[in-house]
Formats: sequence, C-alpha cells, structure tokens
Amino acid sequence: MSAQPVSLEKFLKRDQVVGPFIVNFIINVGIPWAAFGHHATAPLWGPQSVAGDMLLTMFLLPFGLCLVTTPLIRKGARDGKLPQVGTTAPIAPWVLRLPDTLLVRSLLVGLVSALLFGPPIALVLSLLGRPELPVLPFVLGKGFLCGALAAAISPPLALRALLDVQIPSGTPTPGGSPQNQPTA
Repeated sequence: MSAQPVSLEKFLKRDQVVGPFIVNFIINVGIPWAAFGHHATAPLWGPQSVAGDMLLTMFLLPFGLCLVTTPLIRKGARDGKLPQVGTTAPIAPWVLRLPDTLLVRSLLVGLVSALLFGPPIALVLSLLGRPELPVLPFVLGKGFLCGALAAAISPPLALRALLDVQIPSGTPTPGGSPQNQPTA
C-alpha cells in the first residue's frame, strides 16, 4: 500500500520553508567560514570580500535552488509522492509566468534576486563605513539572510514545479494566461 502524499499546505510549510531555511543556513555559514574563518575580520570590499560574497550569493542561491529542486519536485509529482495544486490554491501571477525551460527559469530567478537584493545589500555595507567586518557576525548574518531568502523563494518555485507536471506547456493556467506559448 503506497503512502498518501502530504497536504499541499504541509508540503509548502515543512518542505519548502523550514527545510530550505535550515539547509541554506548551514551551507551559507559553512562557505564563508571556510573562506574567512581563519581571520578575525573579513574585508568589506575587494575580490574576496563580504560584499563580493553576498552579491554573488544573491544570484547563485536562487539559481541553484531552482536548478536543483525543480526536477526533484517534478519527479515527485509525476510519481504521485507530492500533492496536487488545487484549483483554489492562491498562486501569484508571476509564478505562472516563469519560463518552462529549467535553465532559463533558474537564470531568471537568480537575476531577479540579484537585482532586487544586491543594491540594498551594497547600500547597507557602504553605510557601515568600515573597511572590514568581524567574521563571526558576518558569517551568522549571511546564514540567516540566506536561510530567509531560500525559505521565501522555495514555496513559489515548488508551486510552479508542481504545476509543470499538472498543466502541459502552452495551456491556460489557473490564472488564466497561457503558460509560455511560443511567440511568432
């Protein structure tokens, strides 16, 4: 007897908020700790710096998250291990407009994230008025920020991956717009 898939709400909260927060917190504490942990401070600007690390992460985290989790969620949905998205599920219109192609979708999500979060991060770092930061606060702050970013973007990406399986490409989505119909 096969197990029933969890409810959509439980899947989104547990698997797409809590899980991504924890995993990305650990990864994004580990990477800068490996790079800067042997120093008391990390330079704010330059080739290997807090700013460079943070700005690159604002692209790479969403890009990688989309690139890795979308195929896994699609497979789980095709295998009947994940919940269906009901017709009454609230889905933001931008989620329905994400490209069908995995690489293009991942690049777009990474680029939008970098453009949305990169400038405010650079501004905050500039306003600190310091040439360097203590490593431990930087590492922990980055961990929490990246965990929060992953927890915020995982649910909509997961919804779109579930819809990829439920709604064939080029057909109208629950929001009423065709899903990436070819243009002339």
